[in-house]
Amino acid sequence: MPKRSLFMMRLAPFAMALASCTGVRTERAPSTPASMLDVDDDRDAGDTSESESEPATPAEPTPHLEPPSAPAQPRSFDDAKRLLLKIYAEAGPAQMRTLYCGCAYAGHVVDTASCGYAVQSDPLRAARLEWEHVVPASVFGRTFPEWREGAPACLKKNRAYRGRKCAHLASRAFARIEGDMHNLFPEDGEINNLRGDRMMAVIPGEARAYGACDFEITSTLFEPRPAIRGRIARAYEYMDATYPGLGILPDGYRAQMAQWDADDPPDTWERARNDKIAALQGNRNPFIDRAPSR
Repeated sequence: MPKRSLFMMRLAPFAMALASCTGVRTERAPSTPASMLDVDDDRDAGDTSESESEPATPAEPTPHLEPPSAPAQPRSFDDAKRLLLKIYAEAGPAQMRTLYCGCAYAGHVVDTASCGYAVQSDPLRAARLEWEHVVPASVFGRTFPEWREGAPACLKKNRAYRGRKCAHLASRAFARIEGDMHNLFPEDGEINNLRGDRMMAVIPGEARAYGACDFEITSTLFEPRPAIRGRIARAYEYMDATYPGLGILPDGYRAQMAQWDADDPPDTWERARNDKIAALQGNRNPFIDRAPSR
């Protein structure tokens, strides 16, 4: 028998074994269902906690709200934060200041000494840049059933949860409102937490407890410094007009906001910010456009 034929005969058993091995099907582990995503606990107290982690992609819109005037982009709070960080960085150091105290910041770090803010109890959070919802997330969020009652997708370790995290996860409409850039401003984390979801108002007396930073707080109210009351009012007026029916601006609150709007007209930066947000988000704040200049 030729040597080649003898070699092939000896090789045949090994070839059959190899074919048998390669024919084995490998089973993939099933993916984790969307309802079992390990999401952080819900945040019910307004806008008092900021997470830089990427949340799960919101689900399809609920029938609750999708107004014709809803902005096109961004589609989430995290999108908005990234875009705003770039808008302010491109505007330069003069505009990279927090809303309530005017503290300078660079990147994600706030210099509380630059504005004379007396840190209260959380120096790490005070030094962290966050994005304040002037109209607190809880104000419009609690009108969503996902916030009040939860949703099938809102499970953590097989336990149902509700609140802001659930609304963000389960309602695209809520996520869009939460990420509306016209309502977001840079702030140090501790002051963001101190403000919480308190209503804006003028508080009698000037009991300063925060160093050179001019704001006052009671258990239910927050008084901002006069120099920023106009932009706060125009954010409230815009949110109320863009997302009607959510109780954003109660009737008893309108006169105060209108007065603040008139007393503190937009400056050059507020108008430029409106332009930049409109270019990215697809809509403008008309209360800035129609207000007289300083």
